Amino acid sequence: MDANWLKYGELKKDSDMLIYRVNIPVEWELILGSLHINKEDFPLNAQTDDIVGIYKNNERILLKTKNKIFFKRNDEEMFIDMKSLEWTYRDGDLTITNYDSTEAKKGLSRKVLDLLQAFRCFNKYLPYKMRMGVLYEDIGFIDMHNYNSVIQGDDIWLVLREFRSITPEWMPLSIVNAETLEYLGSLEFYLKAKGDTNFSYNGNVSYEIKEQERRKGYATKALRLLRDYLRFVGDEYNKELYVSTEVDNVFSQKVALNNDGKLIYEGDVPGVDIVNILGKVKRVRIYRIDN
Repeated sequence: MDANWLKYGELKKDSDMLIYRVNIPVEWELILGSLHINKEDFPLNAQTDDIVGIYKNNERILLKTKNKIFFKRNDEEMFIDMKSLEWTYRDGDLTITNYDSTEAKKGLSRKVLDLLQAFRCFNKYLPYKMRMGVLYEDIGFIDMHNYNSVIQGDDIWLVLREFRSITPEWMPLSIVNAETLEYLGSLEFYLKAKGDTNFSYNGNVSYEIKEQERRKGYATKALRLLRDYLRFVGDEYNKELYVSTEVDNVFSQKVALNNDGKLIYEGDVPGVDIVNILGKVKRVRIYRIDN
């Protein structure tokens, strides 16, 4: 494979790295076959000159068209279809895909992230630059190079994008599986100054879990972590949390009740309130959680 691979393309040198931009080689199908991937994934057509191959110390290979990416490092391989966001990772006889459960991914997901990280340094050579943080999120992971861990629990973390400040006035957090670093959902909250009320018809804390991860207790755990965190926030803030739900949203109400929420309001939303105007929500149940 090496001879065929190194025979074609435009050569650039950067330290000990050899970079090739392939220009429709005659033996391209042989090269693809040697990498154990389907030629249909990287067809010989007008788009072929979008393909970039990167080779370093006989270890790392990257093939990329506009919508498909293939990584290889020693026995590890990963294929990503950027349109469907389906992916497959192999390490010898071990294989996981985006369809596998979180339990199945344990032990291998960190290797997936490590393999992606190994190709970060090659990004500047691609004709279509990959936004690595977006790539991670598109396939369901969090790139911790772009996040700070704010609150860590046993099995989930609450993390914040690095360019945002850690301030209780408003904090949009991502909920992450602590072991696999898979994105599970989001939690947002804001606090007002002590003496002011945090009450609103929209509540001052909200949460949303990815559809395939719902009913696994993640929202309850995330809200519990937030309550623990607020005990260490300065006394200048009002730390009461208000969870507002539609009257038939029993699952969100259960999350509030599991965190000692007390029903303080059930009724209409004023017509001039933003929840009514923009959210089209007419009636709510509001729970208060004391800290």
